[in-house]
Amino acid sequence: RTQDNIGTQLQPVARAVAATPMLNGTLPAWVAFSLLAAGTLANNTTSTLLPPAGYHLDPFRYLHIQGSLVSVAGCAAGTVFTTLPMGYRPRFQQRIPVKGTAGTFQSILFDPGGSVSVEVLVAAGGFVALSGSFLADG
Repeated sequence: RTQDNIGTQLQPVARAVAATPMLNGTLPAWVAFSLLAAGTLANNTTSTLLPPAGYHLDPFRYLHIQGSLVSVAGCAAGTVFTTLPMGYRPRFQQRIPVKGTAGTFQSILFDPGGSVSVEVLVAAGGFVALSGSFLADG
C-alpha cells in the first residue's frame, strides 16, 4: 500500500527530528578539537563569552562548530590546526567565514580529507571566533 511505503520513508526522518533539542531531545555533546599545531593555535581560555573550540554532528548529519582559538606565536595562512574524523567531513571543500582579531575577516577551510585550516594569517596574540555548520556527507 502507498501509505505503508510513505511511512517507511518518513520513519527515519521522524526519528531524527525527535532527537533534536527543539523537540526535547538530548542536547548535543560538543567534542573539543584535537589541536595539531601546538603553540600555534590554542583554545582561547581567557574569553568568558565564547565556549571552547569544538564541534558536534546533529541527527541530520550537519557538523556544527563553535568556540574561539588564540594564536600564541602567530599562525601562517594555510596552517592545518585539526583533523576531523571520518563521518564528520564534507564531500567537497567547505569554507566558513569567521571573525578574526579586531573584527577582521578570516576563513576556515574544511577539506574532504579531514584537515581543517586557517586561510588568512593570524598574528601573534590574535584570535579566530568559530561559528558555522555544513553537511558532513563525505
